[in-house]
Amino acid sequence: MAERSDAFEALVHRLNTHWQAAQWDALSLLYHPKAVLVPPDVTPVITGRDAIVATYEEFADAATLHDFKTGAIRSYRFDTSAVVEADFTVDYSVQGERYLDEGHETYVLERAATPVGYHIVWRQQYVHLSRRVEPTGAGP
Repeated sequence: MAERSDAFEALVHRLNTHWQAAQWDALSLLYHPKAVLVPPDVTPVITGRDAIVATYEEFADAATLHDFKTGAIRSYRFDTSAVVEADFTVDYSVQGERYLDEGHETYVLERAATPVGYHIVWRQQYVHLSRRVEPTGAGP
């Protein structure tokens, strides 16, 4: 059964704050050195903290972020690990096109000596809906 945990919610919010503020060193501290990221298209799987942080940097370089919101956060705690799911919406532009994506991410956390007491060992992204947003004010 899902439980509410302020610590896990804080970790998700901290992660999202760090990537949006381009705080790459702080972001990297949230990940295990051998963490795995499974992107929405499932391939290629990205392994290693440095490679994962590089994906955030690549997104920041390639896209303009208009809005990002985290929705419901659900957590499942075990003895030394946890699974956390977080809903999200992201509004961004890339190569002149604007998109709105809705989905969720699943994180597997392992207890660790970090500021939040855990680090991410697995992150998987699911995009349930991705749509191109038409520019406002466009006329005939």
